[in-house]
Amino acid sequence: MTLIALDRPAAIAAAAKALSDTLTLDAALTRADLNAAMTTAFGTTDATGAWSQRDSFDMLELAQSRYFSQHPDVSAPKLAEFLSRMPTHTVRSEEQIVYQAFSTPIDIAHLAVRLAAITDQDTVLEPSAGTGLLAALAMKKASSVHLNELNPTRYGALRETFPKLPITRYDATKIDTMLASTLRPSVILMNPPFSKDLKIGDDPY
Repeated sequence: MTLIALDRPAAIAAAAKALSDTLTLDAALTRADLNAAMTTAFGTTDATGAWSQRDSFDMLELAQSRYFSQHPDVSAPKLAEFLSRMPTHTVRSEEQIVYQAFSTPIDIAHLAVRLAAITDQDTVLEPSAGTGLLAALAMKKASSVHLNELNPTRYGALRETFPKLPITRYDATKIDTMLASTLRPSVILMNPPFSKDLKIGDDPY
């Protein structure tokens, strides 16, 4: 009898760890590789509903975040070549579309970190961390990195993947109030402002 993993975030993070341990800059992955990693971690295929193809893409991004947070910097062209050999995202969840939860590719994250000129004197905040791709490269440069992610599955997977980092789960629009007494970031890394708010829907500004 096949056992289905009960803790989805932990299982996704376990699959990401296993995948990241095999990654190299020259790696070429397929959807079959993602499915195999997820099936091993969950103990069953996606046909049972224990995990989805959307989860497998989140897992791939977590694997990339973990890998690039631990390895020396590489150039943006090299990162673009790396991404060209990765499976493309062909599945978007309804939640992603509603709240515009679209990840920042690692090559764009590289550019953002470079433009931010992060040093070992900086405290970095990523207020909508997703799978950590944007913050992964900052982890090697900053004095400290604080992640915030509202989605419960991604939040849990981030905690499993980066257990030493402070990670909170707040509505990012209120994060200045929620972290006012505990965090004073010198650099904020984030996607452009979203046009929807968690509580009020469309943001007219």
